[in-house]
Amino acid sequence: MIQISREALREGCERAQDLFMLNRLRGSGEAAAAFDGEYSDALRELVLEPLGLRHTGFETPRDAVLGTLPGDIVTDPSYPVERRPAGGLWSTVSDLVEYGLVHCQQWTDLHQPVGEALRAQYALGWWVRDGVLDHEGSVGGFQSLLLLVPERALVLAVLTNSWKGSALIRHVVEDLRLELPSPPAVNLGSIDGTYALDDLEAVVAGGSVTETETEPLTDTRIERRYPLSTDATLMSWRSDFPRADVARIGWVALPRTPS
Repeated sequence: MIQISREALREGCERAQDLFMLNRLRGSGEAAAAFDGEYSDALRELVLEPLGLRHTGFETPRDAVLGTLPGDIVTDPSYPVERRPAGGLWSTVSDLVEYGLVHCQQWTDLHQPVGEALRAQYALGWWVRDGVLDHEGSVGGFQSLLLLVPERALVLAVLTNSWKGSALIRHVVEDLRLELPSPPAVNLGSIDGTYALDDLEAVVAGGSVTETETEPLTDTRIERRYPLSTDATLMSWRSDFPRADVARIGWVALPRTPS
């Protein structure tokens, strides 16, 4: 197992965060281009290379499998430079498993919760649930999951090239019978209605949720319908109602709109 010191990783994370904030504050393509080289180089030198992740990087592989959106639209593989500090890495299942195994052995300080949502806790990029860490991805016609059980050195990586991939991922996790912890049931009361913020709208009715939003990279309008659940195995399928007239759908808190 290739190892990297906590100090080096922390330095890389802090440096990447500094560059991300500079990009956001300056807000122009010129600024993003100016800082891209430094951010990309720091990530490669401090994280990817020490871990031996040879198949992970920002450049689109020649044999890449592209994402698909509603109507079987194949997405453009390019990813905006200014968004790189928030994502955009191409990788493989083997590299993700290797990355997850290192997390099973090291960096416990990065797994400490810093916030709560959806009746679970959140750390640095990880949902934390009684010994289980997981991170879901969804962008540009791709959906994915990286799930860890550090005490068992167990890593599950699932990659899909579909905007509906999380449905398959949910079945994979459930069929493996990983017995992930769930919060106790709650009495939701009267929650049916429409909740919205900017271009994201969620209609809660009859025990189901219908989400409508704009895919950020392609401006494609996407609609998803799934059962309402406050204890779903995947956090992206979980809903919460933390206070009156507010719904947290997936990872976004939405106010109820007037009927």
